[in-house]
Amino acid sequence: LFGEGYDPVGEKIKIKDITFTVIGVTVSEGQQGFTNTDAIIYIPISTAQRYLTGDDSVSSISVQVVSEEAMDQAEQELTLALLTAHNIADESLADFQVMNQADLVDTIGQVTGVFTILLASIAAISLLVGGIGIMNMMLTTVTERTKEIGLRKAIGAKRGDITVQFLTEAVLLTFIGGGFGVGFGVVLARVIAIVGDMTTTISMEAIILAFGVSALIGLVFGYYPAQRAAKLDPIDALRYE
Repeated sequence: LFGEGYDPVGEKIKIKDITFTVIGVTVSEGQQGFTNTDAIIYIPISTAQRYLTGDDSVSSISVQVVSEEAMDQAEQELTLALLTAHNIADESLADFQVMNQADLVDTIGQVTGVFTILLASIAAISLLVGGIGIMNMMLTTVTERTKEIGLRKAIGAKRGDITVQFLTEAVLLTFIGGGFGVGFGVVLARVIAIVGDMTTTISMEAIILAFGVSALIGLVFGYYPAQRAAKLDPIDALRYE
C-alpha cells in the first residue's frame, strides 16, 4: 500500500471509512495454498466485531500446531475445549466442526475429482458428436465421388488403396480440427493468465494427446465410410448418376 521498502508503522489506512493505525508488519510468508498471506491485514477481533461485522460471535478460528505429528492430538484437545466451552456433553451434538489440513486436502480432492469426471463426460460427448459429424461427412463424400471410386478400381486400385485414401482424408479432417482446438486452447490459456491473474501452463504432452485423440477419432469414425467406398462394385459405381 505504501510502496516497496517503506516502513508503514504509524501510518493511517481506511477500511470501510474507518481509520486504522498501522502498528506492525508481519514477516513475509508468500503464497500458502489458496491464500496470499502477504495480502492480509490483521485487526483486533473486538474492533472487527464492533465496527465491521456487528456480531459478538466468532465464526472460525485458525490454529497452528508445532508439527504434523501433533495435529491429531491438537484436534482432540480443541474439540474437548470447545465442547466444554459450549456446555455440550455429547460430541455428536456438537454445533461446531474441527477440520485439519488433511481434511481440507481430501475435500479439495473430492471436488476436483467431481469436476474431472464432469469435464471428461463433456469431452466424451463432444468427441462422439464430432465423430458422428465426420462419419456423415465422409459418407456424403463417398456418395458424391462414387464415379471416381469406380474409375480408380477399374484401372487397378485395390480395396486397401481406397480404404487408405478415405481414412487419410478423415484423419486429415480431424487433425485440422484438432489444430484449431489446440490453437484456441493456447490463446484462451494466455488470456486467462493475463486477465484472470491465474497461472496457466501448456504442456507438450497435452498437445500431443490432443492430436492423438483427433487422429483416433478420424480412424474410428472414418473406417465405416472407407469400407463402404472400398466395397463398391466398379461397374455399378461407373453407372452411378
